[in-house]
Amino acid sequence: MLRSSTALLLFMCSLSAVAQNEISASSLFLKPGEPVPQECQQAAQLFAHLAAIYPHPKSGWHFVIVCDDNSWDAVMQKMGLVDGLTHYGETEIDRRITLFRGRKLIHPDTGVSPEFIVAHELAHIMLHSRNEQIVDLTARKWVENFRNPIVQSKGPSNY
Repeated sequence: MLRSSTALLLFMCSLSAVAQNEISASSLFLKPGEPVPQECQQAAQLFAHLAAIYPHPKSGWHFVIVCDDNSWDAVMQKMGLVDGLTHYGETEIDRRITLFRGRKLIHPDTGVSPEFIVAHELAHIMLHSRNEQIVDLTARKWVENFRNPIVQSKGPSNY
């Protein structure tokens, strides 16, 4: 089980839009009462900023930033998701919880932006869908519309 430090990640400007949801940081190596590592705080702050930009649940959702890759690997193993694929986030719709691989928000892989990681998991939630193709398509539209807001006002996108 991950130890959780709900280090009231009060990043005022970006948490206001997601304030009715819970955001916490977790690590197997974080002792109770120990401060959340700086990099994990940065990942949580980035998540909160991005979640405020894209469609997101207004309340009742728990977002967990898994601080380090060793903890992430342990979570994936416990969830039975050791499948050779790279997982950046996981959403359990019925349990109203989403986990993010914190390190990949701060140090993204080539071709997988933090914007897409967050938009993808939020699309699972907002569409209430487990269909990866539909979620990917929606997340890509959200990211593109955010990067190029004029496209949004010109009509349908090319997706």
